[in-house]
Amino acid sequence: MRNTIFVTRIVPEAGLKLLREKFDVDVLQDSLPPDRYAIITRAKGTIGLLTLLIDKNHTELMDATGAQLRGIAN
Repeated sequence: MRNTIFVTRIVPEAGLKLLREKFDVDVLQDSLPPDRYAIITRAKGTIGLLTLLIDKNHTELMDATGAQLRGIAN
């Protein structure tokens, strides 16, 4: 099983294609901004997060994701 990157919004396929070459990618398909609980729940166990600037990347999110978290990008 490959490591997973969680993407909080639908982003251009070209970017996702690059991620999918090396990782499993979990993309939140909702058109509305996700609430904090949704992001925390889906982020658990992933090694990376791709968020938008309006998503709050706070200590609670990083702690909930787990010690395997290697990076957050937006």
